[in-house]
Amino acid sequence: MKRVVAIVVLCVVLMPVASAPLLLNLIGLGLDVATTKRSSDVVVEGETISLGGSSIKAMKKSLAQFDFSALAFDDRLSIYEEAKTNITWPVFKNLLLGFGSGSKSQGDRGGVLVGTVLDSVSIGVLGVGLGLVVVDLLLVAPWYGIGGSNDNPFNNPDDELMQIAGGMVIGSLIGLGVGRVIQAILPISYGVRHNKALRNGLGIEKDGSDRFALSMGVVPVISAEKELGLGFSVASRISF
Repeated sequence: MKRVVAIVVLCVVLMPVASAPLLLNLIGLGLDVATTKRSSDVVVEGETISLGGSSIKAMKKSLAQFDFSALAFDDRLSIYEEAKTNITWPVFKNLLLGFGSGSKSQGDRGGVLVGTVLDSVSIGVLGVGLGLVVVDLLLVAPWYGIGGSNDNPFNNPDDELMQIAGGMVIGSLIGLGVGRVIQAILPISYGVRHNKALRNGLGIEKDGSDRFALSMGVVPVISAEKELGLGFSVASRISF
């Protein structure tokens, strides 16, 4: 019973210290959301248009405020190349550096929040686990006569504190790895949706062709008298 109480006390003491980075990161994230402008300004026919906002929905709204069909295709394509978001580098940045740093470069606040929470929690638990390991090695292991060159304090079934500490360390490392994989996926999802919305607003197909272009051709036409002839056909593609 005394050992259980001691473990609980140690966790209570160490957890606030380990959770401090999470609180600081969340505060920093809140300040970043409130002060950072997440949009791209482009000049179209002498008029400055802001493409972006706090979300993809906001970007769609800003795109709808201007009739891009009046612009030449080359101009719209140039705007797209300037305003589209990168995907490859944010994926590697989230995977290697974590804390939603890659999502932040895309302007994805949700991705930043997820990455910050996942990494901070995993590292916090890891810190608590390592702290318990140190406490066990310094204070608990000697009670069991462990300490010789042939003794392994990490493999003592009677040492409950070390078993708990080892589980926390292993679990946190697994959680950190899983969290980084999740963070690597987030920029792909956000980037695809962002660039698709941008292409739709600018009238550009995924293959880089002009969505607003009209097609014209000559097709067979059957008249009311069931006589076969030739006629003109004009078609356009409308996407929603």
